[in-house]
Amino acid sequence: MAHKDLQPTSATSCLEENHSISTLLCRAPLRRLSQHERESLWEYREKLRLLPEIMPIFSLAIPRQNRDAFAEARVFAACHWWQYRNIQEARCCRRWGILSAQTRVALACLSAQHADCFTRAFACQLLDELADKSLFEIFLQLTQALKLEAQHDSALARLLIRRAACSPLSLGHRLFWLLRAEMHLPGFSERYGVVLHAFLSSARQHCAQRWLTAANHALKDFETERHQRLAKRLGVNAGTSVHNAWKAIHGYSTCLNPALRCGRIRVEQCKVLTSKKLPLYVVLQNCDWRGDDFHLIFKDGDDLRQDQLTLQLLRLMDGLWRNAGLDLQMLPYVCVATGHNTGMIEVVPSATTTADIQVEYGGGAKGAFNDQVVSSFLLQHNRDATQYERAQQSFLKTCAGYCVATHVLGIGDRHADNIMVTKRGRLFHIDFGHFLGNFKFKYGVRRERSPFVFTPEMKRVIVHTPGRITEQIRLLHDIRLSRGDVLRVKGTVIVTLFTLMLPAAMPELLDSEDIDYCLGQLALGLSPREAAESFSRDIKLAQAAISRRLDNYIHNWKHTRAEPS
Repeated sequence: MAHKDLQPTSATSCLEENHSISTLLCRAPLRRLSQHERESLWEYREKLRLLPEIMPIFSLAIPRQNRDAFAEARVFAACHWWQYRNIQEARCCRRWGILSAQTRVALACLSAQHADCFTRAFACQLLDELADKSLFEIFLQLTQALKLEAQHDSALARLLIRRAACSPLSLGHRLFWLLRAEMHLPGFSERYGVVLHAFLSSARQHCAQRWLTAANHALKDFETERHQRLAKRLGVNAGTSVHNAWKAIHGYSTCLNPALRCGRIRVEQCKVLTSKKLPLYVVLQNCDWRGDDFHLIFKDGDDLRQDQLTLQLLRLMDGLWRNAGLDLQMLPYVCVATGHNTGMIEVVPSATTTADIQVEYGGGAKGAFNDQVVSSFLLQHNRDATQYERAQQSFLKTCAGYCVATHVLGIGDRHADNIMVTKRGRLFHIDFGHFLGNFKFKYGVRRERSPFVFTPEMKRVIVHTPGRITEQIRLLHDIRLSRGDVLRVKGTVIVTLFTLMLPAAMPELLDSEDIDYCLGQLALGLSPREAAESFSRDIKLAQAAISRRLDNYIHNWKHTRAEPS
């Protein structure tokens, strides 16, 4: 739908008689224009200058065989730029944000469909008006859009370099690691190297990164070993090796938080996690004695770009809900890919996986069938009635938020080790190796049969007093529906961000057809009532899914057997 400040005037009435402009603007984001739509847009191009938001669609209607048409289209883009500038000045030069109509237009103009350098330069002019905080959030997509430029020297490359140079601690740091993570790609290493040259960091941080990689590679030699004692001993040896290498390093920063200065590694607290890739759990001393130590996970062997994208979209959804007055209390932690299948992940403090909660409070693997386990966990850490009620509210909000988010994004592999709960009741998801409806199968059987996770132990924790369960479940249901409606209104932003990540060639996001799952979950073609009814059916399906608890039981049983006696 057109932006409220950019509504078409009567000048577009002729075109609306043949084909509605609003229909074009609200079309499915990935649908191609028909020949009739292209001809209509070009025929009424003079009148469309009153509607700047039409630019991404209009540029697709330019007759490719007509050189004069391209020149005229560039004048069209210039007129739109001045209209946007006038709108901004009318608002006292307040910079627009990531969710504004201007930003949506700019991002759409940087997709693979728009090859004209002038159109892409127009998009960069709009993006240059973004504040650093907003630009930071879309750097992931902008670095991928660099792959679509015709030459190394482009308006987009200059924009990224200039803005990163002006804000090295945030944008510069972000740009460095986004480019560094894909320097191994033969087709783009030269282009990324040109942009990256201005942001080479000191040798200390590169040295630290290399030692972490070397230690993780050493552990991979023992990946087939199942005995946990051996893995633990190897972990201590690897941690000692890294610590010796870092003895002379002090006051360095990590890729997760450039503002935090770290000291020595606390080897006694480091360990090797039991997952397949044997990631390192690392604890770094905080150089500021008043602050807590910094906990992170270093992974080697997984492509963390997909996790980065998923967490970015979770932050976007959180922002959408906050703008609508809904405080979600969500926890989209920080994850940074640092190279080919390597990266670092922020550890959320005071959080436990639901698998560990089920095993500890449910008497082993069978705790997956115990409705009381999460309630018992929260009661132990929130003994005061007021504290527990506050934890309940946090759990209700975050549970609803992540149900909607994982439903829209099609997050798969949601076993109990990939869902965590903090001591204060905030639920959150981790490890986003499967999304866009790529659910896991085992021996030809689909393990995940519900669209999101909402098990009886989650339902039970919402209200500890049975008499209030109906009221609270209704509240949970209402929150989910309202949050789903917010995402439907701004759903095209999510689709655009997915589209701009296609050049990354991630296994589950290779072409536009992969994004169809997200479009289907957003239900943009349904009325609000139809969408609400569809989501209500999914909620009932999730509550009734016995297969989810059985999958958790098998997962817990497998991992408890692997533990040392």
